[in-house]
Amino acid sequence: MRLFIVCVLIFLLPCLSFGQQYKDEAMFLVKFVGFEDESERKILKNHLEAELSNYFELKSEEEVEGAKESALDVLDSAICTEEACIKKMGSLLDVDFIINFEIIVTEQEWNIKGKRSGTFEGIPVVINKTCPQCNLEKARQEISQIVTALNPKKSITAGMASLIVETSPQADLFVNGNPMGKTPLEISVNAGEEIDYYIVAEGYREISELVVLKPGQKLKINKKLARKRGKIRILSDPTGSAVFLDGKLQRSSDGSEDKTPIDLRPTYGAHKLILKKNKYKDFETTIQINKPEHEPERFTLKPEPGRLVVTVPPENMNAQIFASGYLGSMGGRSTKSFEVPANVSLEVYAKDEQAVSLTKTVEIEPDGSETVIFHELEVPKGFNVKLGVALAYDQFSYELDTSNKPIKTTYSLLGFELHAVLLPSRYRITISSFSGDGEFTNQTAPFYIVVKSELFPIEKTSASLLRILVTPEWQPGWIYSIGYEKSTLSYSGGSGTLNSKRNSVSIEGGYESSEFFDFMIDKDLFQETKLRYSTATGFGLSVSLGGIFF
Repeated sequence: MRLFIVCVLIFLLPCLSFGQQYKDEAMFLVKFVGFEDESERKILKNHLEAELSNYFELKSEEEVEGAKESALDVLDSAICTEEACIKKMGSLLDVDFIINFEIIVTEQEWNIKGKRSGTFEGIPVVINKTCPQCNLEKARQEISQIVTALNPKKSITAGMASLIVETSPQADLFVNGNPMGKTPLEISVNAGEEIDYYIVAEGYREISELVVLKPGQKLKINKKLARKRGKIRILSDPTGSAVFLDGKLQRSSDGSEDKTPIDLRPTYGAHKLILKKNKYKDFETTIQINKPEHEPERFTLKPEPGRLVVTVPPENMNAQIFASGYLGSMGGRSTKSFEVPANVSLEVYAKDEQAVSLTKTVEIEPDGSETVIFHELEVPKGFNVKLGVALAYDQFSYELDTSNKPIKTTYSLLGFELHAVLLPSRYRITISSFSGDGEFTNQTAPFYIVVKSELFPIEKTSASLLRILVTPEWQPGWIYSIGYEKSTLSYSGGSGTLNSKRNSVSIEGGYESSEFFDFMIDKDLFQETKLRYSTATGFGLSVSLGGIFF
C-alpha cells in the first residue's frame, strides 16, 4: 500500500508543479508624462515589467507592436490611443488581461495609475497612488504595491478596500479628484479614509458622494444618471400653434393640447420641434438644449396660399393677369384660378395687348379664396412711348467674288439695340448697331483680289451693321419686322483697307419668348430669336435680350 501511494505522488508531482506555475497571459502598456530623463523612464519600465512578470505571462514588445499594426489596419486608423484599439490588440494577442500604467510627473508629486482590464469581460480594476516629493526609489515601491493589488488571484490587502462603480449610461469616474476612466470600474482604496467619488457624463446630472470603507470591504455602487434639462419658451406667429417635441404632442396637466406660447423643459441635446396650426404650413426645426435657461425662441409659420379666381370677358380670354406682379395668362379661358400669397394686399388687373382693366385690391386669408370679375378691358386713350435697350448677337455669311473663286466669310457680330414702343398701338421702332470680325471658311488668308488691275492682299475682314426696323403690334409670341439696313464689309491687308458699303431692305421674323417666363413678364424683359434677310448680306440669325424700362 505504501508503495502505491509513493507511486501516485511521484506521478502527480509534475501536474501539481504545473498548476502552481500557471500565470494569466497579459499585454502591458505604459505611458510617461513629464519625464525629461530617458534613463528614468527605462528604469521604471524595466521595474514594472519585472514586477508584472511575477503574476502574468507577458507578451514581448515585438508581439505588442505587431498587434498594434494589425489593429490599426483592422480599425482603419492612424493612431492607437482609443480604448477600442487597445482592446483589439488584446484580442489579437489572445491574452487574458490588458495592463495599462500611466506615470505623470509634476514639480510637487508623481501620480501613478495602474489599470487591469479583462480582454473579453469583467470590470476593470483601477489603482491610483500619489507620491509627494517622489523619486525613483519611492516610485518603484508604489509600482510594486500597485502591481500586487492588480494580481487577479489576490485577496484584498490588509488596510485596503474595493469600490466597484457601475453607471447607466457609461460615465467618467473621478476618485479624490483623480480621473479613473469610464465606468464600470473597480477601484482599490485605503480603508478607513474618506473617499470622494465623482461621476460625470455629458448631458446628465453629476453625482458626488463621500464614502468610508472598512478593511477588506467591497462596496458596489450602481447609479442611474438623470438627464439634464433646460427650460425654453416657444413663441409663434400666429399664436395658438400646437407643439410637437420629438414627435410627441405637448399637453397641459388636464390633458388638453398645450399651444404657443409654451414653456418646455427638454433634456440636454438636440430635439425636433414641429409647430402646427390650421391653414398654415407645418413649421419644423431643431432646437439645441445645452444649459439650464435659454432665451425664448420665436418662429413664424407660413400661411397656406390663397386662391384668386379671375373672370374676364370672352373677347379677352388670352389676357395676362397681374397681382402685385405677374400671375399668368388666362390661357383661352374666361374664368381661371390662381394661387396667391395669403394675408397680403394685392393690386389685381388684367391686360390683353393694348386693352387694360381697372385695378382691384384684394387680401385673401390663408387657404381662402376671392373672386375678381373684370367686366371689360379698355384700350387707354392718348399716346405714350416706352423706351428700352437690349444686347444682341447677329450672324451671317457672305461671299466675296474674285477672279478665281468666291471667298465665303462667316461674320459673328455683337451689338446693342434701342427700342421705342408706341402705345396703345404697340408699334415698336428698333435701332440696332453691330460690329465684329469675320472668318474665311473656304480660303486661308492671305489671298489676293484684283482692284483696278492691281493685286490687293487680304489678311482679315470685319463687318458693321446699322438697322432701323418697325415691328407692328409687338407682343410675346410670333413677330416680324421690316426696315432699312446699312452694311459695311471691310477687308484689310498689307496695302490698306477696302470697304464695301451697301444700303438694303431688311426683313426679320421670329419669336418673342417672354410669355414662358413669369419673371420676364413681371419685369418687362424680353428675349427674341429671329431669322432675317437683307438684299445686301443675305440670310442671317439674330438673338437679343433686353427690357422695356422707361
